[in-house]
Amino acid sequence: MKKISLVIGGLALTLASCGEPGKAEFDAVAVELCDCMADKGVDSEMADLGFELDLTSLEYSICIKDADVDVQDAQMSASIAEKCPDLIDAHADYLDGI
Repeated sequence: MKKISLVIGGLALTLASCGEPGKAEFDAVAVELCDCMADKGVDSEMADLGFELDLTSLEYSICIKDADVDVQDAQMSASIAEKCPDLIDAHADYLDGI
């Protein structure tokens, strides 16, 4: 009986750990994305040289490529809106492109 209880408990823990990511995981990705985009400075560097290029889409794609959550999930958009609202348009453009 103890073995069955242990097996069922282990199975329950395994299934629980394989669940969908929650708000905290999406929020963490949004913060990482904000930090990554803040580190990008190609636009300002190019403007200093006299070039007018908007590389936001490229930079956003680079920053979001390693996200370990479904970036198409509605919670991702909500987390970006909450944590880094200036990236809402970039996220929408990214989603339109995939």
